[in-house]
Amino acid sequence: MHFLINDQISNLALLSGEELVDQMLQVDMEHSIQEQLSWKNSLYLLIKLLNNEGFGNLWLAAEYSLTADRRIDAIIFGYSSQRQSTAIIVELKQWENLAPNIEKQKTNVNVCIGNRNEYRVHPIYQTVNYTRDLKAHHEVVANKKIDLYAIQYLHNFIGDKNAFFSEMYEEYQKLSSSFFVKGDEQLLVNYLRNHFDTTKSSKQVAMDFLEGRYIIGQVGFNGLRDVINRKDNAIMLEDQIETSAQISQIIKEFTHSPKNTAIIIKGAAGTGKTIIGIHLLFLAQQYGLKINDMVFTFAKSRMLREVVKNEAGLMQHIPYLDGIASKDYSLVVVDEAHRDTDINKTIRSLFSHSRRPKIVVFLQDDHQRVLLEEAGSVSNYRKALHELGIEPFIFNLIVQKRSGNQGDYVDRIHNLFFDCTKEISSKSTFEIVLSDSLKTIDEQLLKMKDLGQTAKWFAPYDWPWKSRNNLTISNDIEIQDKDGTIFQKQWNPMKNQYEWYKDADKTAFNQVGSVYTAQGLDYDYTGFIWYDDLRWDTNNNKWIFDISKVKDPTFVKQVERFLSSHNYSEAACDEVLEIFLNQYYVLLTRAKKGIFLWFNDKNTEDYVMSVLKR
Repeated sequence: MHFLINDQISNLALLSGEELVDQMLQVDMEHSIQEQLSWKNSLYLLIKLLNNEGFGNLWLAAEYSLTADRRIDAIIFGYSSQRQSTAIIVELKQWENLAPNIEKQKTNVNVCIGNRNEYRVHPIYQTVNYTRDLKAHHEVVANKKIDLYAIQYLHNFIGDKNAFFSEMYEEYQKLSSSFFVKGDEQLLVNYLRNHFDTTKSSKQVAMDFLEGRYIIGQVGFNGLRDVINRKDNAIMLEDQIETSAQISQIIKEFTHSPKNTAIIIKGAAGTGKTIIGIHLLFLAQQYGLKINDMVFTFAKSRMLREVVKNEAGLMQHIPYLDGIASKDYSLVVVDEAHRDTDINKTIRSLFSHSRRPKIVVFLQDDHQRVLLEEAGSVSNYRKALHELGIEPFIFNLIVQKRSGNQGDYVDRIHNLFFDCTKEISSKSTFEIVLSDSLKTIDEQLLKMKDLGQTAKWFAPYDWPWKSRNNLTISNDIEIQDKDGTIFQKQWNPMKNQYEWYKDADKTAFNQVGSVYTAQGLDYDYTGFIWYDDLRWDTNNNKWIFDISKVKDPTFVKQVERFLSSHNYSEAACDEVLEIFLNQYYVLLTRAKKGIFLWFNDKNTEDYVMSVLKR
């Protein structure tokens, strides 16, 4: 996480107000004069007070960034008298008094600042949300390694502080003992002495917190339900936070000066595009956009749409992209945008036919186009937008979150398929297990399920979907294993795919997922059958595809039509090969903790494992 300054309080107290500001600006210059004045006044006053009252051994960090553009003014670190690591959030305000809250602002979220006659977030509401965020997502706080508290200090406030707890703010009364105004300095000091042992150095507590990561956890899609209920869904880290902060500024500028705006967020499988896309719906509400004027939509993906509807507890399905043209939204977030089949039509319907300006966010990955007709590449979006005079903002998510932000497995897959040279670590905890027995993998996946993990089989579409209309057929996939035993599985069902995703019954485990039911979803462990439609040619050191092995009629027709129309040229074959590689890339990147691999072709096995285990 990001912060502007941290040090022992006794050291910070040696600085003048100007020197304190200068040091903070050396970390980040992009702060307004008003912010700098608040550091020079409120923050400097707090540091001096703490040092003069004997808290010099404690540690303080200032301007600690949370998600988007939210920042904590200060955090004090130390040990309690029981040697428990402790952190106290401090929200600082320079307000002098409050004015009555007029009728249209009847909410306990905002208060009216008397001397400015403007509305600001209630200080207690702010710290409650900061605390909630850290307890949910900061690994050190979430694991209860640090006790977390929060206080508010309004050092200029000379009005009646009971105004912060009266009428609509009554529910904050239970937190009033940690709320301090001018004249409450001794109460503030006593509060801190009850929480900290001032004799002990506290650097280690601060370092544990400041070096701690935001943890991703199992997110699911209930973040959309939170957003609809005006709650923050943010479960973000590193580049997601930075991207969110930059887009927050774009939304803010849009509300002041509306104009058609396009944002492309690209990222590999597992980088959290959907999470940030949903979070933008929450951010937009903070700048005054109405939830009914926003929409989260899919370019394609019946499976993912079904899962989101159920996980988010929605009454009806999220609309597809081609079904939203009739409503003029202010903000449109398009997930799986790489699967769009008519970019020019999409851009025209979103922008040219609109009665008012809008923001459209495209979440995409060039490498997750799995059919030749899918045209949602960054270059195609840029070209279509350019024709309307719109230059998109483009953000790239890099940090891998699907494997718990701890591995580089997806980078290895990129190196395997796409001529990349991504740096590979030797410290990955992601498990890559090779087995020559499908039965053994089946047993291992079942064992993981018994331990409470999620597990799924995936395979390329190299067997016909005989059970599509007849569920009594159990042998869609039938392979004679290397020990002579017969391995049989069904494909995933055509209907009730959410129950399959949730493993609602024993049947679901024995149904194998295809490339069409894989995108956007993940599991703890997966088993993958690498068959013969994509193989490594050891003689020419290149990937080759075999369309005769594919039993997906839609894909086969597209390939045959495409190759024929291009006279089976080398360039056309390369485009088809790219789609094959994309399909395997999608299928191989569904796991968060580990993958079990089985190969039919020995040469392919040797090459793949040499890259993945390198």
